[in-house]
Amino acid sequence: MKNTLLGYSQEKMIIYGLDLGDCAILRLIHDIYLNRTIKEKYMEFDKEKYVWVTYRYIFEQLQVIGSEKTVIRKINSMIKKGFLKKKTIYRKGENRGKYMFLTLGELYKDLEFKHIDCAKTENFSYENSEEYAEFLKSLEGTI
Repeated sequence: MKNTLLGYSQEKMIIYGLDLGDCAILRLIHDIYLNRTIKEKYMEFDKEKYVWVTYRYIFEQLQVIGSEKTVIRKINSMIKKGFLKKKTIYRKGENRGKYMFLTLGELYKDLEFKHIDCAKTENFSYENSEEYAEFLKSLEGTI
């Protein structure tokens, strides 16, 4: 089994009941969250940074998911599971409307794949392992 899909642990995806559509949405929110060039798309609630997005925008970016209703259902499900948090603001006047802000939830960090740094692992040398020697032998004559 491949360890990661979209940067997330496949094992954790299975445990938490997430599919590739869920993870594509999480990856998009994560990428928007880390984009520090668009300052006006962020607000702080309870000392946490939230990003302003619309269901329509997420659907336009990830049309493979199927429909805007599917995006709404998946986001609501991930909020209930604890992978996302949501705040809604209602404004009157010139910029009136309903604005949705999302941030990464408590369980998000658990979903990210943890890389093991073999160089820091005691008594491990990949170059001296039998597996590595067999791998190099299999490459002979192909390069």
